[in-house]
Amino acid sequence: MPEGKQIQRMFTGIAGRYDLLNHLLSMGTDFYWWRRMARASGAEPGRLFLDVAAGTGDSTVAVARRRAEVISTDFTFAMLAQGPAKFRRKGLEGLIWASVGADAQALPFHSDTFDGVTICYGLRNIEDRSQACAEFLRVLKPGGRLTILEFSRPHSGWLRGLYGWYSRVVLPRLGAWVSGDSEAYAYLPDSIRSFPDQKSLARELERAGFEKVTWKNLTGGIAALHLGGKPLFLRSAFPRGPVMSKPDPSITANLLNSLLGKTETHQENAPKRPGKQSHTDAHPENPTPKPPKLKTAKNSASGQGRMRSSNRGK
Repeated sequence: MPEGKQIQRMFTGIAGRYDLLNHLLSMGTDFYWWRRMARASGAEPGRLFLDVAAGTGDSTVAVARRRAEVISTDFTFAMLAQGPAKFRRKGLEGLIWASVGADAQALPFHSDTFDGVTICYGLRNIEDRSQACAEFLRVLKPGGRLTILEFSRPHSGWLRGLYGWYSRVVLPRLGAWVSGDSEAYAYLPDSIRSFPDQKSLARELERAGFEKVTWKNLTGGIAALHLGGKPLFLRSAFPRGPVMSKPDPSITANLLNSLLGKTETHQENAPKRPGKQSHTDAHPENPTPKPPKLKTAKNSASGQGRMRSSNRGK
């Protein structure tokens, strides 16, 4: 499998056409999957969510449409940079209030902070899934919920065969033709085939410490929703900075700084009042980073070699 920087370059190259390709290659089914994910996540007004591997922001939009507040994160800045304009067009900038460059294996947020964590089509691109799951558990509040939407194994033999043919033959060729990048869409079916099936992923989540782990097949198992809860009695043993067990629901630059452990935000775009967007390149090893230049992938959060990508063929 390609290394993190190579994956990052691939998704930087297709960022501008990524949404079009998603809708085309899924024949519009991705919209239905986003809605199912958001509903299963428990997103509702007054709750704070972290959307990991958010890509161009469709998953973030789905959560915000249920009136939850969301921080959108990704590993590839060219993808992340597509989000704010989309959020404004959809009138959701008051709920989606930050776009943060972050590695899922070392999230730059305090422990016990979020009511929910979502990750869609990104878990299979992380080199150390167990480390990422430990981070998801750490930043969730006790009783919080992890929601994973990921490609999976169709349960019907005929559908499995048809989908296997489509992903091996049609998807790479059509993706390469539309995007002009054959590498990214050759990688996608390989990453799906090497990812654990539904039962195996559920066992991984249980080993990571999640409880009440369940999954639900979508479209015959082509995709699956995985849910896991953080035990009510569990508080993280190794918080990254002061624990915020009750984050203030009002969205301000000070709150973002607090969530990031006093990480500075880009002051030109820092939210002076609820509803203003900010971009920040935050990482626990780099407590006061410079504002990112969103035109290249070189400005993504440190630790990029450890993660294959935070986006992937959604």
